[in-house]
Amino acid sequence: MELAEEAGISVGTAKDVRDRVRSGRDPLPPRLRAAENRRERTKAEKGDVPSVPASPLPIPAPLSQDVAADIESVVNALLRDPSMRTDAGRALLYLLRMHAVQDGDKWRQLAAGVPGHRAETVARAARRCAEQWARFAKEVEGGRRRRR
Repeated sequence: MELAEEAGISVGTAKDVRDRVRSGRDPLPPRLRAAENRRERTKAEKGDVPSVPASPLPIPAPLSQDVAADIESVVNALLRDPSMRTDAGRALLYLLRMHAVQDGDKWRQLAAGVPGHRAETVARAARRCAEQWARFAKEVEGGRRRRR
């Protein structure tokens, strides 16, 4: 009740949204979601928001056990490397460890936990992250060639 008051909505609306989210449905009723989608399309057509092209990167095949073990050993080796003990190195190692999920079951669990109404958004964000990592890898490789 307090949350509904703070949000400026009725208790009935708050309960409806809560029930929808708990059951894995879109928190907005279909007619409101349709109106929201129309508004977003109109904005995109007017150029108010950037359109998001499909990812040019291929979807990777599941990692083999050897490749997964290799990623883990590379990250562990980097963790022991004293030259990585800078602010930038620590930040990079943190990100690598967070993104080095090896277990296919873990990925499936994470994917299954994404609410249906957010699947497209989460997929787009994941692709963007993959694209950023690919650009980062090229930058690192390019810097390595320049330092030689």
